[in-house]
Amino acid sequence: MTHEVLSDRDMQNILAKKAVIFSPEMQQHEGCLWVSGSGIFSSYRSMFVNLEHLEYGEIKLSVTITDDDSGRTNYLVWGYGDSEDKASIGRMLVFLIDDILDGRGERITIDYK
Repeated sequence: MTHEVLSDRDMQNILAKKAVIFSPEMQQHEGCLWVSGSGIFSSYRSMFVNLEHLEYGEIKLSVTITDDDSGRTNYLVWGYGDSEDKASIGRMLVFLIDDILDGRGERITIDYK
């Protein structure tokens, strides 16, 4: 069920809107979603979402948002992966996006060399 969440077009649009990505282009494969477009104060903004099943039935949700050459990343491990529905996973992803936009999470820098 968790991988199907990222293939849902409505969910993709909600996540892109929440991450403030304008004119989003989306690519989804299995448990990964890549969204790219423009941001408010940048010419390029991207978001990478990954849903991964762990060893004991947990799921790891991770979100990375970048503007041009820097950004933030954060993750959440949820212990009840098999019992989660689309709405619950969507709420957790929105929580992570809000957390990153509020300046929390690990800061990352992109080196284009």
